[in-house]
Amino acid sequence: MKSTEKTTAAKLRSITGEKDSVWADILGKSVHTIRHLEAGTLKLSPALAAKMNYETGISIKWLLDGKPKVPPVSADGRIYTKKIYENVRAGKKSFATVKDSDVKNTVADALVLICRVLVSANRQRNFHLAVYRIAKALAELRAEFGEAKDFSYEKVLNYVQQPYLPLPADVQEGIRKAQQMERDGTLPKVEDLSKPPTAKRKRQPSSVRRRKA
Repeated sequence: MKSTEKTTAAKLRSITGEKDSVWADILGKSVHTIRHLEAGTLKLSPALAAKMNYETGISIKWLLDGKPKVPPVSADGRIYTKKIYENVRAGKKSFATVKDSDVKNTVADALVLICRVLVSANRQRNFHLAVYRIAKALAELRAEFGEAKDFSYEKVLNYVQQPYLPLPADVQEGIRKAQQMERDGTLPKVEDLSKPPTAKRKRQPSSVRRRKA
């Protein structure tokens, strides 16, 4: 069946020129599901968008934005073409693993963004809500992708800092504090961060006035 191009999923298949039956095999879905996705009667999930990204090299953001009239782009920002698709299919195994330097820079960018979000949330008195949501998102990602347990706390810090790009001063200060908390044994676990702190009772002003001298 020919793609209708009503959705980004449909637009993508149209560019690749694949039949819906072949497309279903590539994505591990039924033809029925593919047709509903392309017609817009079934919402494209982030997980399936990631699968499309892996199999085709298309941008996940472009897929999830849901604007098929906007020119599609590849994961690295180029205008998406059938040639890109064919190159990705030919070397799909190597596409899944990127350069170590790309991982380091992305981790550093994510760390900076999380720091800025938490600082902003704290200024708005919403720090614990932001921490809860970040912890929840990280727990979901860990459940889906696992974690590199061979990376100790110190190894993670060294991995991010050397030798690619210096971290902002506020992030470095946060890292120093976290290191000190780890040495002191007071570093909270991710699970604990999602729990709101116990409210402290405010000290009531004394009703007894001091005697004047």
